[in-house]
Amino acid sequence: DQETGSPFDQQSSRNVGRMCDFIAENFLYDIDCVNIAAAADIHPKYAMSLFKKSTGMTLNEYVNLLRLSYAQALLMHQDANVLRVAMDSGFGSLSAFNKSFR
Repeated sequence: DQETGSPFDQQSSRNVGRMCDFIAENFLYDIDCVNIAAAADIHPKYAMSLFKKSTGMTLNEYVNLLRLSYAQALLMHQDANVLRVAMDSGFGSLSAFNKSFR
């Protein structure tokens, strides 16, 4: 039935939701696919595949999207220091921050 979806689809949706929730709560920290997958209680390789299939983005792309959005908000302040914003946004370094813009 298309309306309710199969139990597999519902479980997949719950898993993606759990991963998104975990990322939203932890993107400022050093997180990886192992941490994210653990939040949904699934294998990291399955987490990466499921997330990409469901969202069209990799886990890293999504984490960086949230970090960049947060950094953008911080940079709106006139006294914003780019290095401080990069670090406060969860990027490990200024070069990682700059690389995410490419």
